[in-house]
Amino acid sequence: MPDLVLRSDLLSPEPEKILEFTGNHPSRLLKEMPDLIRETFRIEGTKIFEDQIKWDRSVEPIEFYGIWRGKDKKDARSTVWVKITIQGEQSTKDSTGHVKVRLTGWLQTKIPFTTQLHKFITLVNLRFFYNEQKRKYIEEGMIRIGRLEDEIRSLFELMRKE
Repeated sequence: MPDLVLRSDLLSPEPEKILEFTGNHPSRLLKEMPDLIRETFRIEGTKIFEDQIKWDRSVEPIEFYGIWRGKDKKDARSTVWVKITIQGEQSTKDSTGHVKVRLTGWLQTKIPFTTQLHKFITLVNLRFFYNEQKRKYIEEGMIRIGRLEDEIRSLFELMRKE
């Protein structure tokens, strides 16, 4: 049985939000990120996926890289996903460095169908009845990504730029 999968970007029209910081101990984001995702999106630890953590201690400054995803299931059809990528470097001498954070998110709506007629009825249902609910999920996801950005900025003691 095939599925109809729709993906809506939360940060549209931009595909991602990029934050860059220079300061003291930027690698602390690697430790703090799972907790920030859990608290901001109000999801369980089992819904947070640490895809990659990499360190390169063979160079000065030390380079680090990490990817996390968070999954917030809204209902039987829709799930909000957030993905955070961190890439940076930190000096071993004075722990100062630079970090780039990429935030992206999307709403994935997955609906099974059996025949072409069922697919047509599903699309009509999405258009006229479920579209408003999807908009609410997208708006909530945008707000939560904004809060996550604020939490990251507060770690570096920076104010949000509007």
